[in-house]
Amino acid sequence: YKLDSIIVLDTTENHFISLITLNNKEYIFDGMQADRLYPRYNVMSDFISKKNIKVGNKTYNINYYCLAFYYRIR
Repeated sequence: YKLDSIIVLDTTENHFISLITLNNKEYIFDGMQADRLYPRYNVMSDFISKKNIKVGNKTYNINYYCLAFYYRIR
């Protein structure tokens, strides 16, 4: 299985961001930012190892309440 995307809730419990894979590239989607889709290298591994994620000019303190989506590979 391969991790495809993650929906993350920040610690204030009032904002979600999405970590997604699109055409084999990783991005962060944040609907509250002017530029909603941010390219990000290794965003999935950063999510596992860090407590904060920076999106544009805002930093979110994440608490690991998340939904992870995988797909099966051969």
